[in-house]
This record gives sequence, C-alpha cells and structure tokens, in this order.
Amino acid sequence: MFLAVLAFASCSRDVAMDVVVDDAVLCQVNVGVDPETRADVESLEALLGDSYELRYILEIYENGSRLGRQQVAYSSDLSVVFAVKLPPLRNYQFVVWADIVAKRTADNETPTNGYYNTDNLSKVQVVSVNWDNSDLRDAFSGVADVCDYSSSSTINLSLKRPFAKLRIVDTDGITNAEATKMSVSYSSSFPNTFNVRTGTMSSVNALQTYDDIPVGDVQGEQTLFTDFIFVGNEDTSLTVTVNFYNEGNNAVCTRVFPDIAIARNKITTIKGGII
Repeated sequence: MFLAVLAFASCSRDVAMDVVVDDAVLCQVNVGVDPETRADVESLEALLGDSYELRYILEIYENGSRLGRQQVAYSSDLSVVFAVKLPPLRNYQFVVWADIVAKRTADNETPTNGYYNTDNLSKVQVVSVNWDNSDLRDAFSGVADVCDYSSSSTINLSLKRPFAKLRIVDTDGITNAEATKMSVSYSSSFPNTFNVRTGTMSSVNALQTYDDIPVGDVQGEQTLFTDFIFVGNEDTSLTVTVNFYNEGNNAVCTRVFPDIAIARNKITTIKGGII
C-alpha cells in the first residue's frame, strides 16, 4: 500500500511543481490523518465508500510567500506521500488541507469544491451557509516547518480537524406536537474563513442562521442538528439559539443555550429535552 501511494504521488501530473531551479533536491512529504482524529477509522472509510475520496492539497511557503502552484493528490487512503523538489539549506513551511470530494472517474478529472473553497489555503472559505446534516463536510489540516531543507529532511504532517463539531440531541421525544421545523443561530460572529498556515479564523457575517431544518417524527432520542464550526488554536464559546416553528411558519417555542464551549478537533453536544 505504501509503495502504491508513493508511486502515485511521484508520477501524477497533479502533483508536479512549477518551480524550476538548478540545485533543487528531492524529498518526500508524508501526510496522514492523525490517529486521535480518526479514532474510529472504519467510520471515515465507510463515509468515503465507493463514491467519495479524500483530496489532499499541499502548498509550500518560503518567507511567507507561496512557491509555485498547489500540489493535489486524491486517495481513498488516510495517508499519502508527496514528492517535492526544492533548493536545499533553506527554511520552508509545508501546509496541507484534506477534504472529501466525489470520487473521480478519470485521473485527469478535477472535482468541484463541495463545501469549501480551497484555492488559497491561507483563506479556506465555506462555500455555502445552507445547513447540510452530513459528515461529508469533514476536513483536516496541518502545518510543518522545516529548517535547512535537504534530501534527508523528515517531513511529516499529522492532520487534524480545523473545526469543532456541534451536535444538538433531543432525549425526550417531541413534547410539542406543533413543532415541525427549526432554525439555529449563533449570537457571535460566525467564522467562515480559516487560515491553515496560522491556525486562525475570521468572520464575514455578524450572525449565522440556519433556517427550515426539519424536525423528525421520533419519540425517542434523536439528533436534531449538527454543524462544523471553524475554531482557531484557542478554545472559544458561543451562544446557540434554537427556534421551533409549526407548519404555518409560526414560532412555537425557543431554546437559548449560552456560553457553549467549543474546541478544535472536539465534539460538543447539547443534550436533553430540547423540543
């Protein structure tokens, strides 16, 4: 498996650099999803199935400036190897983003961005703010700084999720029979842009709201809502407001959850009698 991935990364036209230098030396960049992040490996592999694969994107920086274009590799495996050729004895930063895309039917096919615009890893942006209760939104990122680069440099990137996962779970069944749909909003600025290089996020919206989320007709425990929220290197919190509506779009009840703590690469669950 390792040799197959290495051959793919070395030979694919997708990962060719457009940096031409006479004294460049070859080295390998090993990229893999962190074991802690993929605690349940089977669930991620099952999510990919036969229809999806991981898109690994590598950018290389020197003195804060990107060298050449992005290198891209596609794989159903949770690790890949990039081959890079750079001038030695310099300091570089290797930046990687990995997300889930539709599986290609041909090697020269380029899948469209699904949930994230990844044209610039210093500014990864959420493509759509429409709610989609799908783990296909999952993604991973990592950075490695290498000093005095040479052909013997060890370059390993262990990727982790750049966001927190928020879940709202009702445990008591629907006690308000009128509630057929819901909206979820955050009182703090919604971070929709993530800088992989610095591990920081930024906001362009003062308020983020997801509307018209259906409420399932379940009398037992059910997950009402999930979301992936960009979080920087520091833990943070937000206030979550849930409004329930009847079929006529009239509000029937509201739940406010203040100061919900969220952290990168962790799941936060609001659980109890919600409806």
